Amino acid sequence: MRGFLFIIWTIILAGIIFLAIHFFGADDQFLNNTPEVDTTNLIEEEDNDDEEEQQIQIPRGTTNIQTPENIERTNEETDNENNSSNSNDSENSQTYTEYLNSGDQYFEDLDYENAILEYEQASKINPNSKDALTKLAETYLKNNQPDQAEDIYTQLLQIDTSLLSAKIGLVRSYLNQREFQKAQQVVAQLPKSDFNVKYYTGITLLALGDYEGAENILREILAENSQANENLKSRAQHLLTQFNTYRLYQDEEFIFQQTLLAKALVDLEEYE
Repeated sequence: MRGFLFIIWTIILAGIIFLAIHFFGADDQFLNNTPEVDTTNLIEEEDNDDEEEQQIQIPRGTTNIQTPENIERTNEETDNENNSSNSNDSENSQTYTEYLNSGDQYFEDLDYENAILEYEQASKINPNSKDALTKLAETYLKNNQPDQAEDIYTQLLQIDTSLLSAKIGLVRSYLNQREFQKAQQVVAQLPKSDFNVKYYTGITLLALGDYEGAENILREILAENSQANENLKSRAQHLLTQFNTYRLYQDEEFIFQQTLLAKALVDLEEYE
């Protein structure tokens, strides 16, 4: 009996061992036969995916995506805007020149009203144009509008404080408004070596009744050897001729003498 039990237990143990060996051996074979996975490629692919996600991330509130098409379209729009801006500048420059030339033509035709309109348009296009403003102020004087001329000459001096022609123009505007003291204050600050300054110094002294001082300055102008101031010499000579006429009537009433000299200034378009 004991021998029979021994045999039974031996068979059972052998079966258990067989099953164990068979079971665990199959698992090892399965593990050994499993193909290896290249994790390097997986990591690289994941990194590429992350980079692509970063490239296409759009901040909140942003609607313009910088695609090649959008970039090309933006460049075209920028070029169009630049071309449009250059075209407008060219048109403004051409219009400015046209207004200036038109004003010059009206001025030559003695049509001062229309000349003023054209010069005003030119100065609106280019507010800092000394050329347009100078012509506008000169035309105001010719049109017997010295107060408007004064404003323009003042504007010119704000643009260029050293502009001598504007300072002399200011003197002329004061003379035409019969503001002789203001004219004297301005002309007294100007360089006496300039022929125009000398001439308008003489005119101012004449307007103030300093006939002797005015005559001396006018004779200085005539004594100059420069050929570049023939116009001023001619004007100075005209006034000196009137001084001689003035002396013929020294016994007449003073108002008559003043009228003679005032007429000389009107003849020279220094008075209106």
